[in-house]
Amino acid sequence: EDHLTRPGRSSSSSSSSSLVLVLRRRIVWVLGANYALMAFVRMGVEGWIGTYLADQPRTAAFLFWWQLGGFAGASVAGPASDARGGYPALLSAGLGLGLLAALAVLDAATRSQWLNAIALCAGACVYAIKVCLTLATRLHFPPRDCGKADAVTNALMELGGAVAGLPLISLVQRSDSNMASYGPVLTVAAGLLCLAQGALLFDERRERRCSQEAKKLR
Repeated sequence: EDHLTRPGRSSSSSSSSSLVLVLRRRIVWVLGANYALMAFVRMGVEGWIGTYLADQPRTAAFLFWWQLGGFAGASVAGPASDARGGYPALLSAGLGLGLLAALAVLDAATRSQWLNAIALCAGACVYAIKVCLTLATRLHFPPRDCGKADAVTNALMELGGAVAGLPLISLVQRSDSNMASYGPVLTVAAGLLCLAQGALLFDERRERRCSQEAKKLR
C-alpha cells in the first residue's frame, strides 16, 4: 500500500510505521533486489578486474576511471531525476541498460584500448543507479519509515556485494586462466538488474497515478 493519503484510510500512523509492516510491502523487496544486484555488479567488477588483469598500472588506471565515472554519475543522477519530476526509476532503467552494454564488452575490452572508456561508462551507471535507488526509497516511503526501509535495502545491498565474491574465490582457487569466465557472470547480474528495474518502474508508475488521483480528490 502506498503512503499517499487516500479516501477512507485511517489516520492512525503508529502501526503503519512498524518494521513488520515495512517488511510486508512488496516495494521494499523490489528495492532490495535492485540494491543487491547493483552491489553484486559493483563489487564483482572491482574484485574481478584486479585479479584478472594482473597488471598493476592497467588495474590502477581502470579503477581511477571507474571511480571518476562514479563521481560523474552520482553528481548528475539527482538533478536528472528532479528534472523528471522526482521519479527516478525510468532514469535508473536507462542506466541499467547502459551498464549491461558496458559489461557485455568488458571482457573483450580488457585486451583493447577501450578499457578505460568502458570503466568510465560502467562506473557512472553503477553509482548513478545507487543514487536513483536512494531517491526511490524516499518516494515510496514516508519519512517515518525511510530508516526502516533503508535498513532492509542496505542489508540486502551488502549481502549482494558479499555474494559477488563467492564465484571469484572459486575461480581464483581453481586457476587464474578461468577468470575470463567471470565476465558472463557480471553480464547476467546486470541483466537481472534490468529486470528488477523494470519491476521498480512498474511500481513507480503506479505511485505516480496514485499521487495524481490524490491531488484530484483534494
